[in-house]
Amino acid sequence: MKTDARYTKADDAIRQTFLELLKKKDFHKISVQEIILNAEINRSTFYAHFLDKDDLMETIQVDLLNDTIGALPDMAIDSFDKSDIFKHRAAYLVQKLYQNRELASLMLSKHAEHSFENRMVERAKKEFFNTTDGVKLAIPSKYALNILTGTVTNMIITWIRSDYEESTEEFTRIIIRVVPPMLTKVIHAQA
Repeated sequence: MKTDARYTKADDAIRQTFLELLKKKDFHKISVQEIILNAEINRSTFYAHFLDKDDLMETIQVDLLNDTIGALPDMAIDSFDKSDIFKHRAAYLVQKLYQNRELASLMLSKHAEHSFENRMVERAKKEFFNTTDGVKLAIPSKYALNILTGTVTNMIITWIRSDYEESTEEFTRIIIRVVPPMLTKVIHAQA
């Protein structure tokens, strides 16, 4: 058990040190050596946890996405008209993002160099694609995916970059006003 605690402690130290450095400087200017020195660990400890700093960044971003998008309650696309399900998912997503607001803001800062935006869009497309697989859409799925995920992720990015100007309740209401009507038009194929 002691080994597990030491592993977790080292992992936390690496992540926290990296995030503190990322608050001050651009990702490409941070070196593994700098992380090692500031975390007060040795090189082999760093490499026991991560392949390199790119792997560290990806791991942090994927963990954040898993905690937000990946933790959304299930919803079948054919039950989308039951707006309570969507409202619940939207409220849950917004609340989870707000709970992780410091990390989300940092991942969308100029220092992170846009890698989180791309991962967020790709993850949203994957999640949406899984709910529409086999469903007849009004337009080809590649366009539907881009319209819907682009709209939602851009709204979220704007909210985060505006320093969460609206409360979670206000922002949830904005998403609920915009997304369901758009999604309804994309889902319901015209005969």
